[in-house]
Amino acid sequence: MNVIVFASRKGGSGKSTLAAHLAAHVHKSTRPCLLVDADPQGSLTLWHKLRGTNEPPIKTAINSVSGIVAAAKRLDENTAKKGMGVQHWMHDVSWEEALELLVSKPTVNIEGLVGGYTGPGGKTILPGRAVAKLDLRLVPDMTAKESLELLKAHLVKKGFGDIEVNMTGGYDPTSTPADAKIVHAEETIYKRHAIDPVMMPRLAGSWPGYVFTGEPLRMAASHFGLGHGNGAHAPDEYYLIESKYPKIQGMDGAAFSHVEYLYEIAASG
Repeated sequence: MNVIVFASRKGGSGKSTLAAHLAAHVHKSTRPCLLVDADPQGSLTLWHKLRGTNEPPIKTAINSVSGIVAAAKRLDENTAKKGMGVQHWMHDVSWEEALELLVSKPTVNIEGLVGGYTGPGGKTILPGRAVAKLDLRLVPDMTAKESLELLKAHLVKKGFGDIEVNMTGGYDPTSTPADAKIVHAEETIYKRHAIDPVMMPRLAGSWPGYVFTGEPLRMAASHFGLGHGNGAHAPDEYYLIESKYPKIQGMDGAAFSHVEYLYEIAASG
């Protein structure tokens, strides 16, 4: 048995890509090749999970990875860092790797912690109760129910089985193929308005799109619209109502873009 290892301390040097290409090249039914993903970032595992059941084995992975590469070249890293108020990405990964982590990895965020006495003065007692509020962002091949059970199992494994865990809301992840008809319609309208959109495999937001994209419907679903706004969920969130700049639509232009969108879908059959 021959063993080939691709290793480097430098991120973004092509280890996963080269390993995947070499494994695909040498693999044969009479001499199978085992590809082991030992990278904590798990890029090879991501590419494997992106394989669609109704598509050629590598097509979905190629489209998703190429979308990340293209986005990394067109989006400004310094602008992204400034908007998020950060100086570097987690583990000091490259811009391309940061985007890959953003669209491929689940997250666990601690929204708040409350415990013990927080009133005026001191109180020399041990806290009898503590509460943590979490939110979990899921990616394809995960479900809200399964993730909840995994979280409970993890706490038990670490010796915290007495912690009560309650899910107050949530839903499964959602994803739509980039070659879906509604996505092509969106691209057509954007380009008609001289906008060349950046296509990302998925975003780190949340919405109950699984109602459409999951079983039993398995329909395409996405977001669309012209116009301009920013700061979602923040105290200074805003949306432009009237625009004096012809290349940026206000509320009326945003509404009309949906009319164009529906006509484009109808015209595409």
